[in-house]
Amino acid sequence: QAIQLPFFFKLGYAKAKFFTFVPFVALTSGYVVILGAANNLKHSAIYESFVAVAETIGKNGILLAAISIAALAIVIFASYRLSLAFYKKREF
Repeated sequence: QAIQLPFFFKLGYAKAKFFTFVPFVALTSGYVVILGAANNLKHSAIYESFVAVAETIGKNGILLAAISIAALAIVIFASYRLSLAFYKKREF
């Protein structure tokens, strides 16, 4: 919903119905691309350091929760600010 709401306020419901699927298609495509790239880079230094950081964060539940809450708060705040700005510009 945080991704969809700015689209609805910017374009209106009728136009935004199509565009609300774009972020989900982009996220899914990005996931597939990252998985494909990870298979090719399994023995690179960047991949190894990323896996080490991910394992460290995964083992520490409090750190994982804090990062997740902070990321969610940033997404919701950005969605709110964009939605508010788009709503103020709309003409009824």
